[in-house]
Amino acid sequence: MKTSVKNKIIIAGRYKRTAKVNSSPALGNSQMIDISLIDFNPNNHRKLYSHSAIKELAKTISTYGVIHSLTIRPKDDRYELVSGERRLRAALQAKLSMVPAVVKDYTDEEVNEIQLSENLHREDPHPLHIAQAIDTMKNSGQTIKQIASRLGKSTKFVHGRLKLLNLTEEFREMFLAGVITIDQSSDIASLSPEAQRDLFNEECEGWKDYEVFRFPDLAYTLDRYKFDLDNAPFDITDRKLVPAAGSCTICPFNSACQNSLFPDLAANRFCTSGACYKNKCMAHRRRILADAVFIDQPAAFIRDDLHSSFLDSLLAEFSDVIQYQSNEVTVCQKPAQPDRKDYLSIDQFDDDSLLDEMEEEEFSGSRKQGKSCHVRGVMSEQLDENGYSDAIEEYKETLRAFEKQIDEGLIKKGLKVTERSISACYYRMGKTATLTGNARVTAKEVQQAIKEKTATVELLEAEKKRLDERENRAKELDAEKIHLEVYNQFCSLVSEQQAEVSFTTSDDAVARFFVYQSLNFDGKEIINSLLANEREKHLLYAGTILYERLETMTQEQLAFMIRLAITGRSESKFPNNSYAHFTYRLAVAAGINVDSIKNDFSERVDEREERIQARKRELTKYQDRINRSNSL
Repeated sequence: MKTSVKNKIIIAGRYKRTAKVNSSPALGNSQMIDISLIDFNPNNHRKLYSHSAIKELAKTISTYGVIHSLTIRPKDDRYELVSGERRLRAALQAKLSMVPAVVKDYTDEEVNEIQLSENLHREDPHPLHIAQAIDTMKNSGQTIKQIASRLGKSTKFVHGRLKLLNLTEEFREMFLAGVITIDQSSDIASLSPEAQRDLFNEECEGWKDYEVFRFPDLAYTLDRYKFDLDNAPFDITDRKLVPAAGSCTICPFNSACQNSLFPDLAANRFCTSGACYKNKCMAHRRRILADAVFIDQPAAFIRDDLHSSFLDSLLAEFSDVIQYQSNEVTVCQKPAQPDRKDYLSIDQFDDDSLLDEMEEEEFSGSRKQGKSCHVRGVMSEQLDENGYSDAIEEYKETLRAFEKQIDEGLIKKGLKVTERSISACYYRMGKTATLTGNARVTAKEVQQAIKEKTATVELLEAEKKRLDERENRAKELDAEKIHLEVYNQFCSLVSEQQAEVSFTTSDDAVARFFVYQSLNFDGKEIINSLLANEREKHLLYAGTILYERLETMTQEQLAFMIRLAITGRSESKFPNNSYAHFTYRLAVAAGINVDSIKNDFSERVDEREERIQARKRELTKYQDRINRSNSL
């Protein structure tokens, strides 16, 4: 409980009790006052104090006492501090019971003016204390210009000091302790409170544990917490992107919108609220993704990182679309049609005598044919007909093969989604091995190098290799076309012949192939060992070799393969299906003693039926007993 000044008054260092309730010390004189009777002024402009400085002052006061008297005023039954808060805080830490004080009867307006003047005119006041005083004057209705005039400072100075009040408590403490400079504090104050908290937690937490704490490269560090609105991926004028946030152009977290308070930032446009900026990036990306899904109808999302929380959130509402990591698929480029301009060769004529002979013919001929021809040291353009024709043919063949794989479902349409971009793509399952050595060249690249006379031996050798590969691919395509024609004609023949055909050795081989294909993994391993030795096993994957080996299988090997195939089916274990019926018949034919098995089970069946009949007789007797009881 607080002690009332009416009951206890201390004068000249000793207690003096009085019976008069209205007794009080003489006003205007320094007196020793009980420290427990003095309350801090809750409206003091100065809110921040250096804990270390208070601690040092407390040590001095413990030794020498409070040298300069406090100023207090009577309030209710106690006293309220007017000036000298640092001394009072230090005296409390020093555990003094009495402090010298001058008691004066000030009004609230006078106290406010005294405290403001004291904070502003103290020798070397801390910028934060000046900021608090300026904020008090501003809240009292004074304009920035009036405050600047009173302080004898520029309006820019006033704005800069007010900006410091945006510092969070953690950075205010560091500023008061002299750990960060006023310039650093000003830069940090431009961040939103949440960004400041993130910065403190990541870069400054535990700063008190260091004997000398040095901030890292602040400009570089702050860039991670400032987001450039001029290069934002979204439209900063869009009010509907995130309705609750509105347009960035009028947002208080836009540094350019702080002009009225911080004119030094007006030329910059960056967002100091990381959470809001990231939220808008996410909303913008969701909008793009929704449009892309609607237009492209992707079969899958291809993402670089399956563990990205950003991508998890982005793709959450499209749970029906499968996701693949980029290393699980091969992204395919749709063939691009060659550009005719890339096959124009440019020749330079430097021989004047040759030009003299060709000038008239070339000039008149080009006029008639509409070709570009310049003489006397200027350039002449000619189309490389063969090169362009080859490139067009290659493009058509590649495009046909590409579209065929799309039709067959080998290549599908997807959306490549990263944290920075969303783009349509084609993909196939599995990762195509990367070719070592020089990268694959293109006809366009080679033609351009020849035109610019920068072609190298290696480039031309690579082009020859590409032509060989192209020819091999052309042969593969020819083989596919031949096979397709054979297949179509064979289908027609089968349709015409129906069941009136002769059984051939090839029919037998095909039947064996179907049996082979129905084998499970273990069954195939066993049959492969019969068809080929260890060095030849890999050759069985080629259709020609497998056909030959199956065709020459002995009847015994064939029977063994059939039995492996039928027993390898899980359906064969259970009755009442086709596999079970064929398995049963084959087991009988193979010599399984079915009658013996039936007899064993028959004895069990007889015993079971006898037990059931006995139980049914007991139940019948019980039924009769119940019926007789009911009839009575």
